[in-house]
Amino acid sequence: MIAPKGTRTGYTSLDGDFLRSRLRFPLRPAVVAFLVLAAVLTALVFVVSAGRALGAAQYAGLVAVAVVTAAFAVGLMYADSGSGDSGS
Repeated sequence: MIAPKGTRTGYTSLDGDFLRSRLRFPLRPAVVAFLVLAAVLTALVFVVSAGRALGAAQYAGLVAVAVVTAAFAVGLMYADSGSGDSGS
């Protein structure tokens, strides 16, 4: 049974707004920049550490640092420039 439109049950959660919000994912530049930067930094971690005897916990720590660095970089890149820290 399909619930009437406007209720939270049934198939109404897959209405047009829900699908449009999911299809606009690539149009969010901050998310795309984070994913690309995190992937590049993670790849660099694996390339630089190739040939070294590192454990799984060490790899997980290095990848975590790469992901946090990507998040910090994207946060700074898209930060509001009107914070009052500039000299003008």
